[in-house]
Amino acid sequence: MTEGKIRIDKYLWAVRIYKTRSIAADECRKGRIIINEISVKPSRTVEPGEIITVKKPPVLYKYKIINVIENRVSAKLVSQFIDDITPDEEKLKLSLKEVTFHRDKGTGRPTKKERRIIDRFKMNLKKPKTFSALLCASCCLYPLSLLLPLQCLLLSFYFILLPLQR
Repeated sequence: MTEGKIRIDKYLWAVRIYKTRSIAADECRKGRIIINEISVKPSRTVEPGEIITVKKPPVLYKYKIINVIENRVSAKLVSQFIDDITPDEEKLKLSLKEVTFHRDKGTGRPTKKERRIIDRFKMNLKKPKTFSALLCASCCLYPLSLLLPLQCLLLSFYFILLPLQR
C-alpha cells in the first residue's frame, strides 16, 4: 500500500475491477471511467475518498476509494481498498439481462426442429424413384403405421406391379 496518489488504470487493475491494466486504460480512453462526475484519462491520479463510476453496460458501478494500492491484491483483500456503493437497482439490471424470452412458434427464424420438418416436406414434394425411397419419405412425416392400408396397397401397386407389367 502506498500513501498519496496512483494512476487510475493501475488502481482499477490492482483492485480487480478489470482483468488487465491495458483493458482498464482502454476503458478510460473510451470515457467509461468517471471520477467525481468527470470522464478521466488513464494517467489521472486517484486519492482516498474519491468516487469512481465504472460503466460496464448495462450497469453503472460506483466505488469509493478507501486506500490506494500499486500492486494487485487477492479478491479477499480488495474490500480493504475499495468500497462498492453501487445502488441495488443497478445490480438488478444484471439479473434482468439473464432472463431469456420464449419465441412463439411461427415467428422469426425456424427452430432446428421446424427446419427439419420443412426439409422433410420438401423431400416429399420430389417424386421418389424407388419404393424404399417413397417409404422413407412418407415415414419422415408420418410413421408407417399411420398410413392407411389402402395407401400402402396403392403405393406398392404403383412401384412394384406397374414396373413389372412394362
